Amino acid sequence: LGTEYYQEPTPAFFELSVPLVVLDGFFPEYPLNTINIDNSYGVHQALCLLAENGHPKIGYIKSSIEFGCLRDRTSCIYSSLARLGLPPRPEFVNQESESIRHEVEDFLKSCPTIPSAFIADNDIIAVSAIQSLQQMGFRVPDDVSIIGFDDSTICTILTPYLTTVKANFNGMAKLATARLIEMIENPDSASTIIKSTVGTELIKR
Repeated sequence: LGTEYYQEPTPAFFELSVPLVVLDGFFPEYPLNTINIDNSYGVHQALCLLAENGHPKIGYIKSSIEFGCLRDRTSCIYSSLARLGLPPRPEFVNQESESIRHEVEDFLKSCPTIPSAFIADNDIIAVSAIQSLQQMGFRVPDDVSIIGFDDSTICTILTPYLTTVKANFNGMAKLATARLIEMIENPDSASTIIKSTVGTELIKR
């Protein structure tokens, strides 16, 4: 499970005597079987929703630590914004909620023109940003809209509920298991590296 693995793969990955499938770990440059979220599809759905609602500037609240599939998500956000003709406004934040609130607040105070919408790397960052905005007197979503990613339980803890991108973790687990069994039962198939992605769902709240 590569969700919080943020180093480059060590030699141990390639010296195993048993089949290996990495779930939720993004290693495009390495000969590793991986099953990941389809960030490109999920991100584009979210940004299209914001664009359709007339947001001329969309900010990106980005984790300063790229773990799991966040490196891919970042690339997808930049490329999707470019396809929509929207300039990105990135802001880098730590993963701890208290730090996120302070950093977003500092960003908003120093920003001459605040974007009317933001997409965040995950729901924790999005919710912390909403708290910062509300403490500064902004109304969400009346003044600023925010979309998260993951559809975690935190999305419905505060008001307003958070619009987010839901990953199909059950589908990812089934694909990873099926690939692992295939490699066990047919060792010759292990010579083919398979990198799969599973589609997402936009949850509007």
